[in-house]
Amino acid sequence: WWRAPDVLLGNNRYGPDVDMWSLGVIFYEMAVNNYLVRGNSEEETLNQLVVKVGGMTEAQWPGISGMRKYESIRKIAED
Repeated sequence: WWRAPDVLLGNNRYGPDVDMWSLGVIFYEMAVNNYLVRGNSEEETLNQLVVKVGGMTEAQWPGISGMRKYESIRKIAED
């Protein structure tokens, strides 16, 4: 549940930003004593993130539409 959205979307690049996302989620969960998202699969986790964080569109995140698993959240992200 702590994996960064770009990792869940199939991006193979792993850098400090991925660690910072995970750390931020852990701090959030400690602060509110609840999960940010709690999906039973990668797709469900992504869907919950889109709803919670907001749309993940090309305008907001250049290059997202080229990620392997973007199609699985495209409809939700564009709404």
